[in-house]
Amino acid sequence: MADGIQIDIYEAVIVDLESKISTLQATVENLRNIRSIVSQIAQSPMAANGPRATQNIADFGHDAFFGMTVGEAAKKYLKVVKKTVSIPVLVEALMAGGLKSASTNMRENVRSILGRHPDFVRINGEFGLAEWYPGRKAVSKRRGSSPADESVESTQDEPDESSAK
Repeated sequence: MADGIQIDIYEAVIVDLESKISTLQATVENLRNIRSIVSQIAQSPMAANGPRATQNIADFGHDAFFGMTVGEAAKKYLKVVKKTVSIPVLVEALMAGGLKSASTNMRENVRSILGRHPDFVRINGEFGLAEWYPGRKAVSKRRGSSPADESVESTQDEPDESSAK
C-alpha cells in the first residue's frame, strides 16, 4: 500500500505541473500575440503623426488658444507636449484649440511667424522652444545683409533637400 500512495502522490504532482505548464504556454502565446499587434501598430503610417497629434490635441480644450497670437499659442502647446512638432501637427493643434486666423495658408503663416520668432528653433524640420536648445544660436535675418549672408543663415535652419533625396 505504501507504494500505491507514493505513485498517487507523484501522479498528483505531475498533473498539477502539467496544468501549470499548459497555463504558462497559453500566457506565452498571448504575449506573443500582443507583441505582434504592438509591432504592427508601431510600424503603421499613422504611428508617426496621427496618434501623437490626436493624443496631444485632446489634452487641450476647444478654447485653449482663443485670443492668443500664433507665437503665444505655439509656445503654450510646445510647453505641454515637451517635444518638437511639425508644422502640420502644430497647426492642427492650434486650430483645434480655438486659435482664430483669417490666413488662407495657415501652415505657411505659422511657419513664417515661428521662423522669425526668437522663442522658437527649427530642429530637423520641426519646431521646438529655443530654451530647450540653449547652445543653439537663433538665426535672424538682419536688414542690410547681403544675399550671400542670408543664404548662409538659411542653410543653418532649413534641411538640405538635395541630401534628403
